[in-house]
Amino acid sequence: MNRRAGYGRRWLMLVVVAAFAFSGCDRQPEVMPSVTHETTWLDLWPQGRALPAFSLTDHHGQPFGPEQLQGHWTLMFVGYTYCPDICPTSLATLAGAWPALKSRWPELQLVFLSADPKRDSPSRLAQYIPYFNPEFIGISGDLSQIHRLADPLTLVFSEPDTSMPGYLIDHSASLAIIGPDAVGRGAIRPARANAAQLMIVEGERLEQLLAPLLDGENSKAR
Repeated sequence: MNRRAGYGRRWLMLVVVAAFAFSGCDRQPEVMPSVTHETTWLDLWPQGRALPAFSLTDHHGQPFGPEQLQGHWTLMFVGYTYCPDICPTSLATLAGAWPALKSRWPELQLVFLSADPKRDSPSRLAQYIPYFNPEFIGISGDLSQIHRLADPLTLVFSEPDTSMPGYLIDHSASLAIIGPDAVGRGAIRPARANAAQLMIVEGERLEQLLAPLLDGENSKAR
């Protein structure tokens, strides 16, 4: 069976909403896409983006800091478990694509960064994350520590009034890519012209978007 046939008829949706589709989100760098496919593009950061020290907790109750990024390629996006649509759909999409991605890049890991520390305790994340894939990692912690990790990666989120029942959090749907040296290398983003729309990327296309970066770095290492 060829590689394309292996995906069958299943279209794996990478659902994205503009990383900056809400007020106060004008920090997105004006960088031209390196790899494009319809409404989604790979934004490469040739100089890399060093991450500061941060201290969070994963869904097993274990510390999660820069050391947990070392030695892995990491895909990371920000969200929260009470998200009504974007987060569950994105996690389902990535879960569907995961076997093919892990087959090609065994060192790859997926990290879900919760921007809702009030509600997303480790126990809550432990109920939510493995439902999609037991290999996925959910992390959260103090809001200041979340920002230390999210901000350099342009993973943006709002800070709502958490005293309001059922509060929602606006957040980016960019998929940040972190190298095995714990340095940000790029992000998969929606095109600006389609920022407010949901978009679909076939699983094979997601693999193709990642390939120039991950395969290129791996060949250098060899």
